[in-house]
Amino acid sequence: MTIQAQLERYLSEFRRRLGALIVARGVAALSVAALFLTLGAVFLGTRQAFANELMVNARLILVLLLAGLIIGLLAYPLRALRRTEGVPDMERRAPDFDGRIETYHGLAKPSEEAAPRSPFLGLLAEDTFKIAQRIPVALRVPHWEISVPAAATIVALGALLWFAAFGPDNWRYGVRHLWAGWAISDTLPPQRIIVSPGDGAVRRGGDLQVLAHAEGFDPVEADVFALFAGSDTWESAPMEVAEEDGFEFSFFALQEDRRY
Repeated sequence: MTIQAQLERYLSEFRRRLGALIVARGVAALSVAALFLTLGAVFLGTRQAFANELMVNARLILVLLLAGLIIGLLAYPLRALRRTEGVPDMERRAPDFDGRIETYHGLAKPSEEAAPRSPFLGLLAEDTFKIAQRIPVALRVPHWEISVPAAATIVALGALLWFAAFGPDNWRYGVRHLWAGWAISDTLPPQRIIVSPGDGAVRRGGDLQVLAHAEGFDPVEADVFALFAGSDTWESAPMEVAEEDGFEFSFFALQEDRRY
């Protein structure tokens, strides 16, 4: 194998690792962004009973963000790598070449196909390859630069799949609804508010504690509405967070019928 062929193989391996680095970083950014945006949207969804407008907007933001990352971190860098064949990156990561790769690339692939090949190409290839032998590609594009983003991708995608398959009820349904609710029906759990006690009697002047528990979503606050006897207007008051779960409110010293 000639010196020039060995140099070309070295440069090809350099370009391959640069491409792998771009892909690893881009996919890692996509995975982490998808995870955090998903969890953020589902968190808001659990607080607002997965309102349709909220989830539609979250899906739109998710699509736009991922599309932007694909273009900015994958498509454009890979296109630039193909256009320049990685020469600027090689020179930046291996300054010992001192412009030799750029000069070699310009002589080996002149802008005009009919242009004669420089007689100095062989000498430049030999000089450049001597330096390349002292600079392994793995030293300039170390394995950890690729493996760390790859590990981040595995962790992010694994967490996303875990939430979708085994996460807490509301979160599990929320992740599925965000990603597939536009195409599949019934991705949300049944939503209801359980209020206790129901119909009943309290001695005159007694107190009544009302408990409310939400299923299928996790509201931050709740109000109780009450209709007093002889009134046509419902009145409301904020409930307090119960010690165990849900919300509570107490009516004190009841003297008349009351609906709530």
